[in-house]
Amino acid sequence: SMVEANLVQGNWGIFQGAPVLIRGLQSKSEYNGCKGTVSSGPLDNGRYEISVKAEGNVDSAKILALKPANFQVDGEAIREYLVQKKAEHARRDPPLEDVALLWSKNKGLSSKSLTTKIKLVPALEEGCILLRIDKFAFSQMALGYLMKGF
Repeated sequence: SMVEANLVQGNWGIFQGAPVLIRGLQSKSEYNGCKGTVSSGPLDNGRYEISVKAEGNVDSAKILALKPANFQVDGEAIREYLVQKKAEHARRDPPLEDVALLWSKNKGLSSKSLTTKIKLVPALEEGCILLRIDKFAFSQMALGYLMKGF
């Protein structure tokens, strides 16, 4: 999305859900330095509603209507969020498995001649993609037997 693209590039505009740090308040200076989240805005008066959990008051959040000059987007919190999301994305759930069905030559076309080999697909490095190429080679006789269902 456009928001995620801007986050990756470090262009942290004000958006709903953005983590912010409150600063420069005169009348409610006890909130300076507190962390909050943008819950809505901009309102008609140019202010944003910021949801703040005051220190020592974990149960309830206070909603403040603040001018953009009185808060800044918390870039460090966004970086931590992006690192966490990348780590979660790297872990596949369920893990991706590579299952190979191997046919042993000279054992006929019975189920005894077939074995499976299962490997977990390793996590990819950043910027890499998974590409799988399968090559099948059958003689005409073996292919004929397979088409008849053994």
